[in-house]
Amino acid sequence: MFIIRGMQEDMSKPFTLEVGWCVSDNTKAAGELKLRKLPEVKCATMLYTGRVANIAKVYEKLMPAVAKAGHTPAGDVREYYLNWEGPESLNNVIQVQVELK
Repeated sequence: MFIIRGMQEDMSKPFTLEVGWCVSDNTKAAGELKLRKLPEVKCATMLYTGRVANIAKVYEKLMPAVAKAGHTPAGDVREYYLNWEGPESLNNVIQVQVELK
């Protein structure tokens, strides 16, 4: 799972990328790995299958749909990699979640 904090339309602007894994509630921290529970948030979502290089197409569709529905992005985006075979695989399944205010 990726959490992209402070993402802007202009991708040349800096943002923070957090990388993590979804684990069960009874998982214990180990070594330098930290655990935290993500807060529940209201999101607009879209499911994408295909090459990672084309994921921008999700944002090109999702962001205008968010605006058209009268919502405002809160600035954080989550990408859940539900199935991952590699950057070029057509079988990758990624859920993009845009947090809403």
